[in-house]
Amino acid sequence: MEDQAHEPTLQPKRATQLLQEWEGRVVEIAYDEFIAELIDLTAGSSYAEEEAVIPLAQIADDDAGALQVGGVFRWTICHEGPPSVRKKLVSRIVFCKSQVFTQQDLERAQQWAAEVRRAFNLSAETMSQRRQDHDFGTAVQNGGPW
Repeated sequence: MEDQAHEPTLQPKRATQLLQEWEGRVVEIAYDEFIAELIDLTAGSSYAEEEAVIPLAQIADDDAGALQVGGVFRWTICHEGPPSVRKKLVSRIVFCKSQVFTQQDLERAQQWAAEVRRAFNLSAETMSQRRQDHDFGTAVQNGGPW
């Protein structure tokens, strides 16, 4: 049998046109959906102005472990496909796995804060009083923060 050289077939170039992009933060998880606060990156927003209820079916299996309250994700909606054919509308949610804090992380941070308070001989009451002293209303009543 003679070796036959296979001619490479040219695949049409895939085009992607971004239509919408959000950064989201999970605020609640239910049985088959989650609620997220969204920052509209397409509009140039820098704070959450929208809230969405998103079906869990939208989350890729690879990202399922990152889905937790406080989890941060990027959600994009775009048209994909070769320029000469009808484009496909694609929605993608990708979680930022490095920005999710666990209960254990919170407990470690609280322990560190307690150690700092002890090192500087600060009690919880002292810290509470200092926060009150630096409250803007208190500062204005006492003649201003200057």
